[in-house]
Formats: sequence, structure tokens, C-alpha cells
Amino acid sequence: MNQRDTERLLNRKESALNQVDFHEFKFKRIPLGPLRELKPNSWEIVRSCNMSLHTSDVLEVSGFDEQYVGWGREDSDFVIRLLNSSVTIKSGRFQACVKHLYHPEADRNQLAVNDDLLRNVLAVKNRQRVYKSILDKL
Repeated sequence: MNQRDTERLLNRKESALNQVDFHEFKFKRIPLGPLRELKPNSWEIVRSCNMSLHTSDVLEVSGFDEQYVGWGREDSDFVIRLLNSSVTIKSGRFQACVKHLYHPEADRNQLAVNDDLLRNVLAVKNRQRVYKSILDKL
């Protein structure tokens, strides 16, 4: 959304948000629902703006990791931890109405640090997969 429409939406009284006519925000229906099933549990394609979760699942993985600063990788980290905790993800990709609220883009100066944080999460995920495969054979 552009800055004006974002401000207009966010400045509504909370009680009025339930009555918003979202047609005025120009949602488009795209009949690509079957594409949602491509790699449904792949952390590489899931973005937090395209999914919804039970609060208990978010709390189980302690939400977003605030060690990530600036732009990048916090979505991937969050999704990997959800998958590691056995949450089944059903993406809203190509199905749900999504509008991205305007905001200035976050600084990318910390991207290398964020990449390192994500590599550590992936290393844990890979170790867990190896342990599970060993345990399955016992």
C-alpha cells in the first residue's frame, strides 16, 4: 500500500476496522490456489505476511527472534523454528488477501550478521534431522 492509504487504514478507530470495505483497497482475486501446495513446508518460500498461526504456536517458538536487526532473515528463522516444533504450515500464498503496509525499508547493514544467525538455526535444524533419522532406525 502507498503511504497515504496505509495512514488512512491505520488511523481508523479500532472498532471501525471490523467494518472496513476492503474493496476500496483494491484486492485482486488471482485463481492460483493450486500453486499453494508447491513445497508447503519449505522454509525458503514461506513469508510471515502470507500465513496465519495459532497464538499457541507463536508462543511455543517464542515469536520472532529480536536478535535480527534491520532487513532480512527473521521470517526464515521464524518459519524454520515453527517447522522444527512440528507446526504444519499452510501458506496463504496465492490465496489470501494480503496488503503490505507502507513503511520505510529497513537498513540492510546488518544483513551479514543476520545471515550468520540464520546459518546457526539451519545447523540446528540439520542436526535434528540427522538425530531423527538415527532414532527412526533404532
